[in-house]
Amino acid sequence: MPKKDGVSGSLVSVNTTKKELTLEENMIAFEAEPAVEYKSYSYDLDGDWDEERIIRAVGEHVFGTLVDGVIKKLYLS
Repeated sequence: MPKKDGVSGSLVSVNTTKKELTLEENMIAFEAEPAVEYKSYSYDLDGDWDEERIIRAVGEHVFGTLVDGVIKKLYLS
């Protein structure tokens, strides 16, 4: 059974050639300052998003479904 997780954060960059998204994720920490982590993920959005739409979403807060380490669904928050 595929492993499903959720991702959420600001979309910082897109590499359409490598089909890779980089998110700035706010990590919940028990310290005074919340930690920020940058993570890159491969994506396969089944035609829901074209390159132009993905590029326009840079800077927006997004959330999505991660299946076996690959973003399969992506939504604007």
